[in-house]
Amino acid sequence: MSIYKNEKSIIEDKMWEIVLRETGVEDDAGCDWFTIGDNTYIGNVDWLVSVDSEIAELINAINCLKCRLEFINYTSETFVNE
Repeated sequence: MSIYKNEKSIIEDKMWEIVLRETGVEDDAGCDWFTIGDNTYIGNVDWLVSVDSEIAELINAINCLKCRLEFINYTSETFVNE
């Protein structure tokens, strides 16, 4: 494992620790976390877990580190097929 991956994992783990502590989420059922503005959701818009902008920023940073940009600030077009 490269130093980059190791450091990246440490940062991501620390951000998840904060998110889970602040939201109280214990099990996300393996669903994707995403944001719409300052709101943070898990899986779909029915599962709103936070309206805190700082949580949304952490989730956006985590998704960015994972190159999952489609989960940052979803739009209504994202849900057309759901």
